Amino acid sequence: MTGSMTAWKRVPLELAERFLATLPTAADVERRQMFGCPCAFVNGNMFAGLHEDRLIVRLPDEAANRPAVILGKTMKQYALFPAAVQLAPNEFASWLQRGYEFTRALPAKAPKAANKAVKASKAAPPARPSVAAKAMKAAGTAKSAKVARPAIVAKPARAAKTAKSARPVNPVKGASALRRPRTATRNRAKAT
Repeated sequence: MTGSMTAWKRVPLELAERFLATLPTAADVERRQMFGCPCAFVNGNMFAGLHEDRLIVRLPDEAANRPAVILGKTMKQYALFPAAVQLAPNEFASWLQRGYEFTRALPAKAPKAANKAVKASKAAPPARPSVAAKAMKAAGTAKSAKVARPAIVAKPARAAKTAKSARPVNPVKGASALRRPRTATRNRAKAT
């Protein structure tokens, strides 16, 4: 592949029909489209597919002799058969059957929806109620009722911190102009 990435060609209709007709007839074979190309899965794992005019089959023993390089990336454990239309019908069926048998022996993958739910439950921390939700709860209104969003009010601790930092600084002593010097406080404590 030279230069920039080019768009790939569509799978020829003749090859797609042949692929779908030649797939093993077992009940656990699932047909799906990936990037607009027909593919076949068993137990959630892809065992064969088409890309442009090429056949891709999951066969680790053949992958070393026929590496499946798609758009510059090598698909591990997959063998690539260029010009799949030219494969003899019995050879085409044989490769698909071998890929199916190998992949069927692999551990099953969980469905994607279940994977996302598991990842979401692990990764997402518990949601913190928003200011609007707190205001609605305090007012006793239902969530479905449309309530004007209250203005966001700074927390008291922040308000005090902000007011403290806004005090003018006494340039002579380096202390706040509103603060009394420490010596005056000590003298008053001694007097009592």
